[in-house]
Amino acid sequence: RPTLVHSASPDPLGYSAIRFAKAERIPVVASYHARHDVYIRYYNLGFLAGVWQSYLRRLYAPCAQLHAPSQEVVELLKAERIGRDVRLWGRGVDPARFTPARRSLAWRRAQGFADDDVVVTFVGRIVPEKNVDVMAAVFRELERRGVKHRQLVVGEGPLRPRLARMLPQARFTGYLDGDDLAVAYASSDVFFFPSITETFGIVTLEAMACGLPAVCARATGTQSLVVEGETGHLLDAVDIGGFADAITGLVTSPEKRAAFGAASLRRSCGYSWSAAMVSLAANYREALASAASTRT
Repeated sequence: RPTLVHSASPDPLGYSAIRFAKAERIPVVASYHARHDVYIRYYNLGFLAGVWQSYLRRLYAPCAQLHAPSQEVVELLKAERIGRDVRLWGRGVDPARFTPARRSLAWRRAQGFADDDVVVTFVGRIVPEKNVDVMAAVFRELERRGVKHRQLVVGEGPLRPRLARMLPQARFTGYLDGDDLAVAYASSDVFFFPSITETFGIVTLEAMACGLPAVCARATGTQSLVVEGETGHLLDAVDIGGFADAITGLVTSPEKRAAFGAASLRRSCGYSWSAAMVSLAANYREALASAASTRT
């Protein structure tokens, strides 16, 4: 018999876990990981956003705590009245895996990049909600301007064939993880991520840990990671010209790339998985103690 239930998703399994905990009078907490209210806009279902938020209010009402991965999402959930006790549960990065030391000229050459090429990299699922159409538009704008750079797309998804046709000069690696993903980050020069559906942005943190400056959309999660003008740039998600300007500034200035990359690396050191899990365990203990005091 469990002493605590943690529901990590609003899908049928997560819903069933909360119902089970409530029926068995077991303390239950939940965590919020995805901006489904934003996702659905990319599938012409934005009119359901209000319905979805109402569902989340009901779903998480029995939960002693609701954990969010960034302070922006904590504030968002509070404003939407989702969750009785919304708490920050941060994320971390493994510095032994995601490190500038994994940069590999051999890997770059295998992708067709010259040693002095400036590689601009996107990492993520190739799906509408990652704003990949904006990514493609920015890459094409850089080409139109004649900005000398190379494009790397790491990830897989249903839109890959269309993007490959739109970006014939780009290198598509498909899905990578583990050490292979770390080498891809570290062997790049600029990280570009225009998604606005993140609640944290783990790919951005991994890129920063590999010493990359980050050009990202101004969105929940990402705003906690990227410091404008210090570790990278934050722009409106539809600002094609702004993204192109920011990337151009980094591509054409090795000094700026180095300074921003070093700042990114330093900032990533503040995010550890051990600290995140210590925080989670403390929240668990508090939820158990609160339930015990209620029963007595």
